[in-house]
Amino acid sequence: MRTGITLSFLAAAITSVSAHGYLASFVSGGTTYPGWAPFSDPYITPTPVRVERRILDNGPVTDVSHVNITCNKGGNAPTTAYADVVAGSTVTFQWDQWGSSHSGPVMTYIAKCTNGCANFKGDSGNVWVKIDQWGWDKTATPPWGSDRLAAQGAKWTVKVPASISVEALMHDFHQLKSGQRFLMSW
Repeated sequence: MRTGITLSFLAAAITSVSAHGYLASFVSGGTTYPGWAPFSDPYITPTPVRVERRILDNGPVTDVSHVNITCNKGGNAPTTAYADVVAGSTVTFQWDQWGSSHSGPVMTYIAKCTNGCANFKGDSGNVWVKIDQWGWDKTATPPWGSDRLAAQGAKWTVKVPASISVEALMHDFHQLKSGQRFLMSW
């Protein structure tokens, strides 16, 4: 099934400058869609419309009870832009950078945009379903998903399930830092 999607993402509990990043682009079906560039796009006239939601910066969201945990600070405003994604195909997320100073899992979620993606906030209810995860694999080098992302040049490719209607994707990081543990239930 071919359908339009909007992108959302979460970068949680990231405290080192070398580990901060944002989604620079998204590739689907051979087409590259630019991501929201928080340090330049707000200053362009007219403001670009991207398939990714606008975010204020590349900093962490540390309060897991806040609505910003879904799509980062400022990321809960829907976008009207769409990318074509075919169920069963692969999509690639290209981050602007990704260091490996805070290791943790990498996850990708999808959600059905009720009442259309142009109105979808995704910050309440149980709407997100995980379709991809790389946590800790002691047989892999490197063993953590986020370290693997860094080793791959900040790229992550995901196969979209053939049986699912693709309406919104979220590429997600949970960074594990000493003294802070976030247990997420989706």
